[in-house]
Amino acid sequence: MYHSRLHVTNGLVSAALDALTGEPLELVLEENRENILKSNLRQEASPLKVCLRNGRELRPPKYAEIRRDGTLRPSIECCQGEGEAWAEVSCPRLVDMESGVPVAVSAVWKLELAKGDRRMYWHVRLENNAGDMVEKCYFPYLNGIWLGDDWTKDELYMPVHSGDKTVNPTRTLSATPHQISWKWQEYQYTFTLGGPYGVKNERLGCWERECGYSGPCSMLYMILSNPHLNMSVYLTCRNDALRMKSIRAATYGEAWPGVSLALGHVPCLEQGSWESEACVLMLYAGDWHVGADDYRAWRNALGRPALSRPHRPAWFMESPGLVAHYDFQYQGGGIVHRFRDIPALYAQAREMGLSHLLLSGWNVDGFDNGFPMYTPSPELGTEKELRQALRQVREAGGHVAFYINSRLCNLKYAQLEELRQTGAVMDQDGQLVVENYGAEDLNFACMCAGAASWQQKLTDTVKYLTRDIGADSMYLDQLGMARGLLCYREDHLHGKDVGGWNQGYEAVLARIRESYPEEGGELLFEGASDIHAPGASGQLISTMFFNGAFPELYKYTFPEDVLVDMMCPPSHSAMRPAHIARQSTFLLHRAFCVGSYLWIYDLEEDNTFRWDAAAYQHLKQVIALRQSWLTRYGHGIFTDDCDLLQKPDRQNVILKTFRLKNGLLAACAKGSEPLRIALRWERTQAPQAKLYTLEAPDAPVTLELRSVPGGYEATLPDTELCYLALETEEN
Repeated sequence: MYHSRLHVTNGLVSAALDALTGEPLELVLEENRENILKSNLRQEASPLKVCLRNGRELRPPKYAEIRRDGTLRPSIECCQGEGEAWAEVSCPRLVDMESGVPVAVSAVWKLELAKGDRRMYWHVRLENNAGDMVEKCYFPYLNGIWLGDDWTKDELYMPVHSGDKTVNPTRTLSATPHQISWKWQEYQYTFTLGGPYGVKNERLGCWERECGYSGPCSMLYMILSNPHLNMSVYLTCRNDALRMKSIRAATYGEAWPGVSLALGHVPCLEQGSWESEACVLMLYAGDWHVGADDYRAWRNALGRPALSRPHRPAWFMESPGLVAHYDFQYQGGGIVHRFRDIPALYAQAREMGLSHLLLSGWNVDGFDNGFPMYTPSPELGTEKELRQALRQVREAGGHVAFYINSRLCNLKYAQLEELRQTGAVMDQDGQLVVENYGAEDLNFACMCAGAASWQQKLTDTVKYLTRDIGADSMYLDQLGMARGLLCYREDHLHGKDVGGWNQGYEAVLARIRESYPEEGGELLFEGASDIHAPGASGQLISTMFFNGAFPELYKYTFPEDVLVDMMCPPSHSAMRPAHIARQSTFLLHRAFCVGSYLWIYDLEEDNTFRWDAAAYQHLKQVIALRQSWLTRYGHGIFTDDCDLLQKPDRQNVILKTFRLKNGLLAACAKGSEPLRIALRWERTQAPQAKLYTLEAPDAPVTLELRSVPGGYEATLPDTELCYLALETEEN
């Protein structure tokens, strides 16, 4: 009997493969018989796409190619056991995606269904005899996916920066972007309105969104979820070595609905064999939290680095935020503040309720110019004046961080030619990788995280600023935000070892921690990364810039990590465009409810709350309320909305929960109307409820609790922002 498809199942999930090509035709969650593969697109590769360095893209052969050349036919083996199964497909040669011509790259991929497990485990092995490097490989590469009957109900969660959510990704990723241009000093920015959007791939005819790990991709997983169906698809890789990889989502738009999901690997395989780590596709009933739980469990099982110095000092964990001054010396040379002004700037921060300053543009030639000339600018004062200013701040109980850039070296400095020659990234053609920020005549070599000379430069800078100048905290710009790069210098940790970029920055952070005084220090970096977070104090996520920003994704996955978020005033915000300023209150309230560390810009004339009396007063109230929370309860363990018995019945309500040692805390931004909330309570002893508000952050109000199945219910009064603590004497 002719069999057109082959089936394997473990009773929880099942798969059907094309019996000739091995292409997946069905991936099914058995409890609801939902096949996630709704459309088989002829032009797509499935389940594998290979990219050569010369630009050619390869895929497994299809019917026509196999009929023309029988030697291309894959061999397929299936094994069905009792509650477990596997299938293996061996392709003697892959073919060019455009011409169908065979190429001397072979592939073996395997799908395993373990007993009692909804996870499907995927592996691939490549053999390269093509005479050109296999630079990238997408696997598993699955297309035509949506959940249920209506693709418009799907939501795509991607860990871009800290996380974002795309509603109806078929439509949103393929929509025409709306953009504005915004000028600030030397900078000409382009901001996107709406989205997140995909980028049109003219070659394939789809819109795609790819995110590199580490860099813009803070974690290596993504989830497609349908809240109406209560079903999700979760895709990740057991990337134990934390190598450079990527996640990719794509769509052909509403004419051909559904999305493609893929993991990107970077074999850099000149010849011989390469094998992937286990990749996991999980089909399950539930929302995105279930996938996040799986990723957390795997990631935590890898362990955290042993730290030689404290990196989350008590003062930092008790602080609501910092005041950032980028207005010492700007890129164009303009000077607003000098070193002698630092004690007065600290006094302004104390007026806001903060004790942490971050200084940028303090170095030779100023911000976004003098990198990496990390010595005090003589135009701002002497080194002695800088040390004295910091000593005054520290004696007054304050803390000071310095900005340094972890990536850039200005090409204009002839005296740094040796540093660039030993430490800059080199592309495959032997050229330095050059980037531009702001002024058109300023260009920077991108420095390699795996270069010993660059690691030493950053370490020496931190040691100088902390031990000689007196800082107790540091900020490394771009470290977790800018994309990771392949470097083709043979003496760097790159090329064939694509873990080099990520491991290089791990080495940088370890050396920086070693350079701190014995009592340790605080360390922030730009971006979010589950690779680097364990050895840092906080991560700057800047949600104002990213449409669909969903910081809950990272914060729920790693609730012990501190996220730092930029705040923007509603007026006097020349540094940021008007549409961001209009979100000022929402950004502030969301940061409060998610438990973020507040990054408050204070740039004279360009970005300051102090010029708007009402906004400034509101900011001070929010800071005081956050200080009340931290002083009484600490950070807590973020559980998003998992400890709510029901979601709020009103739009524009932010309600998040945190587990405490002896209870539960709920943070809420809701406008002025009262709101009824119901919280889960699993302890035997009934709680007491205390409400803290903007109007009275240190005078708690005792709320009446009403017992309901599974927990307690309360009505929050007409206060705009508050937190409610349920406490018992139980531990």
